[in-house]
Amino acid sequence: SLLNQNLVQVVGRLKPDTTPWQARLELRAIARKTYPTEGRDYVAVTPILEVHHRALKPALYAGSAAAFLFLLVFGAGAGRPLLKRRPGERLRSEFAYWLFFLGKSFAGLAVLLGFWILVADPSNGFANEMGREVWLSWAITWLMGLVVCAFALWSWKDQRSRCRVCLRRMRVPVTRGSSGSFLFDRPGVEYLCPAGHGTLYVSTAEPSQDSQEWSDVDDEYRDLFRRRP
Repeated sequence: SLLNQNLVQVVGRLKPDTTPWQARLELRAIARKTYPTEGRDYVAVTPILEVHHRALKPALYAGSAAAFLFLLVFGAGAGRPLLKRRPGERLRSEFAYWLFFLGKSFAGLAVLLGFWILVADPSNGFANEMGREVWLSWAITWLMGLVVCAFALWSWKDQRSRCRVCLRRMRVPVTRGSSGSFLFDRPGVEYLCPAGHGTLYVSTAEPSQDSQEWSDVDDEYRDLFRRRP
């Protein structure tokens, strides 16, 4: 029958000192009197806060996981120079470089989660206007989850293509090495900072390992990158 195929959702207020369980029992009794031929009822009473939390949990879980991942990458990147420092070598701080990554990632994540919550929040009327069912809710969850993962990947790749000093994107790609020599002359692409702070070598032979290497440019070559008036 029609009752078995469709569920009607309504918002109501309970009387003082009435629990959701008591309200559910009374509504079930009314449903049995209204539809005596039905073998079961479909009455459920759910607090409005639980409905909101249920709809927003996927966004909060995904946002927390992404934020933890960003903080983990920030900590590993900022502390890496300390681990790779050689005795007597001057420590080169990359705190500002990774702080930019953290701020950029958190800003983009906040925008995506805000949009996700706006779509998933049942109080905005989107569910009623679009006739959203359970399958559509899961589709939105998976879609937004993939978008968050794609943004995290883009943020990581974008950060690795920036200068360690001025945070500009590296330019002027130059191919180096030979595909037949993996020991002394590995193949790769070298990028140059527009301001002349350094070069970034990206190896194409070992994509699964640490395939990037940053090198500072001597100060005597900085004049070549200064802008003319």
